[in-house]
Amino acid sequence: VYIGSVALDRWRMLREIGIALNKLRDRDILGELTIYTFPQDIRQVGHELNIDPVMRIGGTASAERVAELQNEADVLVHVESFDSKMRKYTKYSLSTKIPQYMMSGTCILGFGPPEVASIQYLKNSKAAIMLCDLNRKSIENALKTVIESPELRKGLGTLARNIALVKHEANIQKERFREIVNESIRLWNMGSYGISL
Repeated sequence: VYIGSVALDRWRMLREIGIALNKLRDRDILGELTIYTFPQDIRQVGHELNIDPVMRIGGTASAERVAELQNEADVLVHVESFDSKMRKYTKYSLSTKIPQYMMSGTCILGFGPPEVASIQYLKNSKAAIMLCDLNRKSIENALKTVIESPELRKGLGTLARNIALVKHEANIQKERFREIVNESIRLWNMGSYGISL
C-alpha cells in the first residue's frame, strides 16, 4: 500500500514498482500495490498508475481511514524521485508519513535516491527494505524478497515500531524536551555556557 501524494514525480517510482510486479507475476511471484492519493493526483496521473492486475488506485484515504489501511497492509511503500531537480527539492525533507508508517508496525519498502532525507532516514534505521537505484533487476529482487519473506516483514515492522516509539512518540519526546530545557537552565545558572554579551 502507498498512501500520500504522487506529486514531485513520485508516481514514476510507483510505476516502476508496478512494472516490476508485472514481471514477477510472469514468474508466479504474486504481489499487488494499491495507491491511495489525492483527487488532483488521480486526475493528473491516475491512468499511469493502473497496471492491471498488479497495481491500482484505491482512491483517496480519509484521515480517519489511514491507520486502518496501514494496519491491514503487508507492506507500506514510500518513494522519492530520482529526477535530479526533484532530488534537490526533496533532499532535506523528511516526509511526515515516515514516523506514521513506522508507528503502524507494518513493514516498509523505501525506494529512492540515498541522499534524500526520507530515504536516508529509513536506510539508517535499518527497519525497512531499501531500494536505492533504478535498476529494474534490483527492483524485482527487492520486491521478490518482500513478497516471499513474511518473517522478514514482521521483524522489520516490529523494529520500525520500536524505533518510532523511542524517537517519535509524543509523551517520550515531551519528556526528552523537558530534560534538555532543565539541563540547559542548570548549566546557564552555573555559568557553564561561557557566553559573553
